[in-house]
Amino acid sequence: GSGSLRRLLEAHVGELVVPRSDWSRRVADLLVAAGLPRPRFEHRVSDGHGFVAELDLAFPDVCLGLELDSVAWHLDRVSFERDARRRNRLENLGWSIRNFTWSDYADHPDRLIGTVVDAYSLLRSRMAS
Repeated sequence: GSGSLRRLLEAHVGELVVPRSDWSRRVADLLVAAGLPRPRFEHRVSDGHGFVAELDLAFPDVCLGLELDSVAWHLDRVSFERDARRRNRLENLGWSIRNFTWSDYADHPDRLIGTVVDAYSLLRSRMAS
């Protein structure tokens, strides 16, 4: 029943959160195939006052967040201003954010992988020193 399904999902996605977006799953699979650990899906970030943001994909061990931006959700004035304030709050909490579009995934996957691998490595080395 549901216990078997839960174990299968856990084995595949590494946690109990099933991403809302097939795109998130595809990007995560691409990054894992490149040797990175599986990122968390829809990772919630809070500060001392409560909820700040939900990141599409995240590597909490190094405070690296990945945002998958689509025209439908990010190309209007309200989103433009909200996204900037949200990013500032995340970065003030120590998060480093990388934004990607569908074209980055579909047309330039090597560049997407390289950007994330470089950011992960940089942030990991900063934590070690």
